[in-house]
Amino acid sequence: YDYVALGHIHKPQALEENRMVYAGALEPTDTGDLGPHGYVAGELTEEGCRTRFVPVALREYRELSVQADSAMTGYQVKEKIREAIEEGGTEHMYLVQITGYRDPEIRFDLSGMDVYGNIVEIADETRPSYAFERLLEQNRENFLGSYIESFLGAEEDSAEYQALCEGVCALMETRAD
Repeated sequence: YDYVALGHIHKPQALEENRMVYAGALEPTDTGDLGPHGYVAGELTEEGCRTRFVPVALREYRELSVQADSAMTGYQVKEKIREAIEEGGTEHMYLVQITGYRDPEIRFDLSGMDVYGNIVEIADETRPSYAFERLLEQNRENFLGSYIESFLGAEEDSAEYQALCEGVCALMETRAD
């Protein structure tokens, strides 16, 4: 055989370059169909077969990660998302993930972040930015202080640090002032 065109797989891919190719779907069909979509054009010559991907879809599903910091307000995060979408193309559909740190007193209102109507999923994966040493000093004689002390030294990317953040958040929310 010189060429095999395969179907069903939504993303274009070559099993054997210029010989066995999944064309993919012409248009993305769900949020898992990230990236460009189109068809594969093949040309048979005396030398063999050559294929090339031709993008034709007008819209793509794209992942977008936006980094927040503890000084940012919800409005600033919204503006950062808006700018990133304008840069990436307002015609596309986005799966947005907000990462980084936020002020512990702030919860971002995700319902108002979709300026262009093209965000299909949005997740706030930020962590509260606590001043653990200061909280420990203020709460040495209570459960919150003991809890913080038990996790001191945990690395930021560890499960222990996540437990510290989640636990302090829960304790701070249920705290009677």
